[in-house]
Amino acid sequence: MNIIEFDESGRILSVVTYFEARSILEQLYPGRLILSEDRVVSQSCDYVKANELLSRPLSPVAMRGAVLEGVPAGARVWVDEQSYLADGTEIELQFEHKGHYRIRVESWPFMDYECVYEN
Repeated sequence: MNIIEFDESGRILSVVTYFEARSILEQLYPGRLILSEDRVVSQSCDYVKANELLSRPLSPVAMRGAVLEGVPAGARVWVDEQSYLADGTEIELQFEHKGHYRIRVESWPFMDYECVYEN
């Protein structure tokens, strides 16, 4: 049995394989957010919602030319090492210098969106 500890947002904090009865686990982790499942668990690809283990959905973000579409409000947008907080509107990318820029959009529980933009 896999014991999955997760936080209030559903992020998986740890996964431990345990071979004891559930009653023993309840004694070991009283009042903790624990869920047991009988499948492989990925901390990066899964999350917990309403005590159910789910796969994280794909990001709704898409790059169209120099515009990031579908970026949810509150998402963290990274351009190389600089981050910005999205307000839910389309984001038009403008760069002073030509080159390659690594773009990443983080918006829990969606999988991160990543691409390389070249201008």
